[in-house]
Amino acid sequence: PLKIKLRLLELWVNHMKQYEFNPIHSHDGLFSFVMFIKVPFLIEEMHKMAPGSKSPTNAAGSLTFFHPGNPFQDSFYREEIFYPDKTWEGKILIFPAYLCHQVQPFYGTEEERITISGNVYADTLVER
Repeated sequence: PLKIKLRLLELWVNHMKQYEFNPIHSHDGLFSFVMFIKVPFLIEEMHKMAPGSKSPTNAAGSLTFFHPGNPFQDSFYREEIFYPDKTWEGKILIFPAYLCHQVQPFYGTEEERITISGNVYADTLVER
C-alpha cells in the first residue's frame, strides 16, 4: 500500500465585513478547508433583510461550490450551496482544492465574519 504524507503549507485568517465577498476561485494543493470561527448572523434573519429577500434563491451569506458537470447531459457545472451561520461556529468544511467556489456578502451587522482557511498538500508518496 501507498502512504501519503500530508503537509499544511498555507494557512490564513479571513476577516470579512458586511457587503464584502470573495469571487469564484480555487486553490492549490490536495484539499482546502474553512473553519468557521465567528459568523455574526442567523441565516434566516439575515435573508429577511438581504437585497435578494424576495428571491427563492437568495444567496446572501452563502458559500457556493461549483462541481464539474457534463455539458452533454445537463450543464457545465453543478452548484452546491451552503449557508453557514452562527450554528456553524467551530465547524470545519474540507473540500478538494481544485473545486471552484465563492463566498457571497452578508448584511445587517457591523460585526465581522471570521474564518480560518488553509491548503494541504501531498508531500511524498511512500511505498511500504
